[in-house]
Amino acid sequence: MSLLRDLRIAMADGVYAAGMQVRSRVNRREAQTLGSEDADVLALAVPGAWDSWHFMEPLATSLAARGVRVRFVPELGHHLMSVDEAAPLVARALESLVEEAEGRPVVVIGHSKGGIVGLRVLAERIARNVVQPVGLVALSTPFGGSAWADRTRLKAVKELRLSSDVVAQVRKDAASGVRIVSIRPQRDPHVTSQFVPSRASRLRIRRPGHFQTLSSAAGARAAMWGIRQLLRRH
Repeated sequence: MSLLRDLRIAMADGVYAAGMQVRSRVNRREAQTLGSEDADVLALAVPGAWDSWHFMEPLATSLAARGVRVRFVPELGHHLMSVDEAAPLVARALESLVEEAEGRPVVVIGHSKGGIVGLRVLAERIARNVVQPVGLVALSTPFGGSAWADRTRLKAVKELRLSSDVVAQVRKDAASGVRIVSIRPQRDPHVTSQFVPSRASRLRIRRPGHFQTLSSAAGARAAMWGIRQLLRRH
């Protein structure tokens, strides 16, 4: 029964992912910042491995309707790079957004591996003692790695295996003082480790599936809840 359930979840995830992959190749428009220039909160959306900024667009649209200004990181392409390669690109995009914010709160929203990259960037900002965004909303993020990473040759995914240096670094980055809100679906076949940094706020949405935090109304409500949690702790 569990195997059949996971198969249905994987199929739904596959449909969403395939649709977004096609969309990113057919629709060549440039990424546009969503939301009002006068928004009280700004957010940087970081997609997971193998995903373009298009994957984050449904969530970003919902957040923009709720008063959040959301910027993407198109420089990541389809995010086929390592954390070490992706982090500088995200860091530059974040610095630009912090400058645009002019003192308004800034949040990083990372899906899957994007949450790990976002955590790395925020931890490095703390180490350099520069202006710090209010924190990270991590959606379906495998902080403890994933057993699926052992079954692929893709560098962007393989470095998330349970015993990798990247996963070991996640624990160090989480101890740096970055404020984290972890949001996960009820069941996520892609994220096999249940580890979440001890100081992180946590929420599970009832919808199962790795991409439900991006594509569902429940995911949008949860992300907004996460932003509010960070603002309260700011």
